[in-house]
Amino acid sequence: MTDDTDNTGKLGVRLVVEYLSQDKNAQIELVDFDPNQEFESQFQLRCGDVRLTTKRGIYNIEIKTECSDKFGNLFIETWSDRRNKRRGWLYNLTECHGLFYVFLKQRITYVMNFEKLRHFDLTPYDEKPQMMHPQDNETWGHPVPIEDLLAAGVIVLVIKKTSPEDAPVPVFESTHNHGDPKYTPRDCSWRKLDD
Repeated sequence: MTDDTDNTGKLGVRLVVEYLSQDKNAQIELVDFDPNQEFESQFQLRCGDVRLTTKRGIYNIEIKTECSDKFGNLFIETWSDRRNKRRGWLYNLTECHGLFYVFLKQRITYVMNFEKLRHFDLTPYDEKPQMMHPQDNETWGHPVPIEDLLAAGVIVLVIKKTSPEDAPVPVFESTHNHGDPKYTPRDCSWRKLDD
């Protein structure tokens, strides 16, 4: 991972934590990835970057950050290193509840229900190598149009930060429910949405 990629990720984490911190009762724990610490690295690979504890429960959150939304897609990683047959975060994050996908330039975050993302049909979308960031591993995934993820109910919340000084606020919240509970961070906690 390059310094630029690492810095981009830290900015995305800071934006998400700022949003989640609006709930003064929430406890937010960042999971530091340390390959020398077996428990921490395994925890992050299964659960994600953040553990959020609210009155309603404990939620594991993964954060993905890109500098800019250039194509209107979210990159759903299926291979962390295809050459070495190491599966991507879509399959490894087995205990993750939500994915926050941040675009820094647009100051927008798409929040996905991870369970719905796991069951989303990726077959209509070509699997392609990740070309945005130079790296040694061979990362592959499916660029999926944001509109398709919204239409399928995978994206359950869109958060916008209108200026660097303003707090991030929800600008879209999914209201359709395909027969199963949908959870979304709203007012910094996760709640069941009704039809």
